[in-house]
Amino acid sequence: MHYYNGKNTIVPLPDGLRFDSNYMSKIKDTLELSRAMEKINTSAKSCILITDRMEPRFQNDADLKILNGYLTSHYNITFDTVFYGHSKSWPLRIRRLEKK
Repeated sequence: MHYYNGKNTIVPLPDGLRFDSNYMSKIKDTLELSRAMEKINTSAKSCILITDRMEPRFQNDADLKILNGYLTSHYNITFDTVFYGHSKSWPLRIRRLEKK
């Protein structure tokens, strides 16, 4: 489902995308996000979070506020940048998270 062949695991949050109903998966609450993050089975102290909702129309979405609040309370964000790939209009946001 993902176009990535590296050794690292890709974990969709809060769950995998389903193209049969709705392609956008939204975080309902902090508990759901916390459970999704706990499912990541790794001994690594950090991870990379890539999101694609940088469009201005998404900035007031409740699930983005939940995500950003959770990240700042549970992780140190040691890297935060945007990347313009094929789309010249809307970038990907890439953050490195280190557990507090």
